[in-house]
Amino acid sequence: MEGTAIILLCSCLLSILMFYSAADTITANQTISDGQTIVSARGEFEMGFFSPKGNPQNRYFGIWYKKMSNGTVVWVANRETPIANTSGIIKVSSMGIVVSTNQSTNIQIWSSNYSRSVKNPVAQLLDTGNLVFRDENERQNFVWQSFDHPVDTFLPGMKFGYDLVTGADRYFLSWKSDDDPAPGNYICRLDKNGFPQVILWKDSVPLVRNAPWLGSRDSNNSVREYNGMYTERFVLTETAAYYVFEVLITESPITRLTLTPSGVPTRYIWNTENHDWTQYKTLQESDCDRYGICGTNGVCNINKSPRCECMDGFDPKIPEDGAKADWSNGCSRNVQLECGNGEGFVKYRGVKLPDTRWSWYNMSMSLVECKDKCLKDCNCTAYSNIDTSNGGSGCLLWFGGLIDMQVLSEDAQDLYVRMAASELKENRKSRVKHLQIVLVPLLVILVGILEDGKEIAVKRLSKDSRQGVDEFMNEVLCIAKLQHRNLVMLLGCCIEEGERLLIYEYLPNKSLDYYIFDKNMSQSLNWPKRTFGESETPASTTRVVGTHGYMSPEYAFDGLFSVKSDVYSFGVSLLEIIAGKRNRGFVHPDHNLNLIGHVWKRYNEGNLLEVVDRVILESSNQHEVFRVIQIGLLCVQEYPEDRPNMSSTIMMLTRDDALPIPKQPGFFLERRNCGETGASPESFTLNTISVSSFAPR
Repeated sequence: MEGTAIILLCSCLLSILMFYSAADTITANQTISDGQTIVSARGEFEMGFFSPKGNPQNRYFGIWYKKMSNGTVVWVANRETPIANTSGIIKVSSMGIVVSTNQSTNIQIWSSNYSRSVKNPVAQLLDTGNLVFRDENERQNFVWQSFDHPVDTFLPGMKFGYDLVTGADRYFLSWKSDDDPAPGNYICRLDKNGFPQVILWKDSVPLVRNAPWLGSRDSNNSVREYNGMYTERFVLTETAAYYVFEVLITESPITRLTLTPSGVPTRYIWNTENHDWTQYKTLQESDCDRYGICGTNGVCNINKSPRCECMDGFDPKIPEDGAKADWSNGCSRNVQLECGNGEGFVKYRGVKLPDTRWSWYNMSMSLVECKDKCLKDCNCTAYSNIDTSNGGSGCLLWFGGLIDMQVLSEDAQDLYVRMAASELKENRKSRVKHLQIVLVPLLVILVGILEDGKEIAVKRLSKDSRQGVDEFMNEVLCIAKLQHRNLVMLLGCCIEEGERLLIYEYLPNKSLDYYIFDKNMSQSLNWPKRTFGESETPASTTRVVGTHGYMSPEYAFDGLFSVKSDVYSFGVSLLEIIAGKRNRGFVHPDHNLNLIGHVWKRYNEGNLLEVVDRVILESSNQHEVFRVIQIGLLCVQEYPEDRPNMSSTIMMLTRDDALPIPKQPGFFLERRNCGETGASPESFTLNTISVSSFAPR
């Protein structure tokens, strides 16, 4: 009797064990109906029929997270053919997994479409979220798997890319909306053309491009190990290319990468405290990530305003585009390439490499061999390493225009751009011009003539200036980056033999200060000629931020220069235009303030009319004049972080939106009798000075 009981007990236990061992599996003699589900072995994922929130009438066969209250869906089979009721069933045959309506109608809705027959077919849901179809006796030999057919979500263990042998192309296609799994307008895939790279598309238009993988890092400077919990690796062979995201620690937080219906590839991490997903990272994180925002041969720098600029030796293809901040037409070369005629390369450090769809690559070549390969091909315009680890290896060549470049960090990738011989730095040095310049010891602005007859203006720093070489070069580099059709272009500099010179293009019609500060000439500058209209821009001036009266506090005291220092100088110019008087040397009988302090005092008193030049009073619009004064005060605020950037300043000048209240300006106190030193036209000396020319970036 006891033996019989033991046998029955063992039989029951065996049945229970068999049931639980098969809880994640569907066999050929099973049918899963709507309302029934299959759960992975450790309960991580669940599959069955579901309806999206807001769309209860449609039923889909899918996979979702089991342990999470919101049951986030990660895969959908019949996304284009929903079932309009609860009659759906799931079956397994020797040919694959089949979703159909109930057995009476037996209309096939979806199948895994495998052409080869399997003897003992089973479908199993793994704890990775992967639904596999295999032979019951071959646990690791998957005949078909859902990981090869992703929808909108990238899970750990999944491959993202292509296999030329099997024909697999694993990419992400967004849902149409939050409650409609049908294919949307956005697709994210690893492009097969040229060197593989990830591109996000909206229909046929590229939106965002992730730079190609380059060894241990890609040129977007993304480290491929996350907190020691996850790792991402890139596999590239002659027949396949794909990314794999893997979990290093079992207890790692749950993560997924999803292409949202609005077209944003976003990585989420599950927050166990508030039981919801936390957004961790998106593919597009700044305006510079927008594909080709600066056009062909343009470079985007998120830390600059405007953000786009041409590479060295290039100018906007349409000159007016730079002033309009429209870079869609890109940049063109100043000097066209002449194949084999002494051409070389300019190195760009820390950049996002250009679009590689029109590139050629070789995994074994050295950087020197890569350079030679590019020089031998007249159509090659740039080259770079492929693998940046261990000193660099491999060769990547570009042909034609370079598009979608971005300034990143110094340890990002290097790009070598082909340039004409005359544009190379070493050749520029060999053709240094010797200028015959009349030096007037007490003058700030000098005039010179190049050997080719071109006139230049030279700003000479006073010998007793306390400005050091570092501060001077800081000023030079920052001014060189400022390009505008109404700004004087900096052509070169000199720090030889104790001289510190800035060389500009010469203005034959004088600069703004010649007119505005002269009692007679200022009569010709009424308000319409001084205003900043919608299609107008500030007038030219040879004054620079290093000139007394225009220097920002942080530059004067600490030698710290930034775009906000330029804004300060611009603000001083605005106030001078309105007042018709210089900031430095300004004298008023009622106080000991300079022009900035005088304007600030009258602003707080509500008496701005007393500031305005009488020449423009009759021709001006009082509201416009007061607005320009307020903008000028915003630009000269004491702390750089309080000042607007230049693009915001121009926007304020051309619009009529409400303005912020300015804070106390910097440098609004000045001692009496410290006007600009007078200049004597006597005692000229003739010196010959070597000046190195360069092109602003």
